[in-house]
Amino acid sequence: DSFPLTQPWNEPDDCSPEGGGERVDPAPIRGSLNLSHQGCGYMVRLVLNGSQRGALWEDGRCSDMGIKPFAPGFAAWYLHWLSDPGPVKPARG
Repeated sequence: DSFPLTQPWNEPDDCSPEGGGERVDPAPIRGSLNLSHQGCGYMVRLVLNGSQRGALWEDGRCSDMGIKPFAPGFAAWYLHWLSDPGPVKPARG
């Protein structure tokens, strides 16, 4: 199946006690591959087919942020990731 999204998407929020539970519907992310865990449940997904093929999307449904475009392509994202030194740790001693 093709990745169905072309613009940011979020599930309607049902704050009632009866409507609770984890959002596990795989339909919005079909046609994509989990590429990276960003922490706190946020996932970066590589779209494998459909009109967004090659793009990266962030799945933030863990905190009601929905699914949204993250980067236009894998290469740009990966090269940026390689060049980012991350947090600087203090020297010991």
